Amino acid sequence: ELAVRDDRRFRQGLRLSRLPHHKTLDEYDFSFQPDLDPRKVKDLATLSFIEANANAALLGPPGVGKTHIAVALAVAA
Repeated sequence: ELAVRDDRRFRQGLRLSRLPHHKTLDEYDFSFQPDLDPRKVKDLATLSFIEANANAALLGPPGVGKTHIAVALAVAA
């Protein structure tokens, strides 16, 4: 019952977040963007920057996956 309640709370939070789509970092194709270091993205996925009260900026030209990574970090948080 607790697991069902937690799952429902998580899904409701995603719905209320109004993210453009729900992606995870497991779905990100790092071979599509070879200049991106997967270790840096995995480090962001630990969400340690939140605990340090820091910001994370994703910079780059259109079409490189910034939104995918940002959404994946939001879902992980």
